[in-house]
Amino acid sequence: MQNRYVGDVGDFAKYGLLRLLTNETALSLGVLWWLFADETHNSDGSHVSYVKNPAFGVLDPQLHRILAGLLSARRRQ
Repeated sequence: MQNRYVGDVGDFAKYGLLRLLTNETALSLGVLWWLFADETHNSDGSHVSYVKNPAFGVLDPQLHRILAGLLSARRRQ
């Protein structure tokens, strides 16, 4: 995980799946994260246009709102 990736479409999918599993089932989750140094040589993490697509907001409105707010405030790093 890198700070500059926070809030991209991959995070939306990961967090949404984790929320679904914990909210809709009796499962407990443990998540381990490792923070890696910046890799500025690629465009990973730049896939954030999903926040302007209302179809994503329907999938998980609260998560969509939180990540859209984080991105609009430019609080990724």
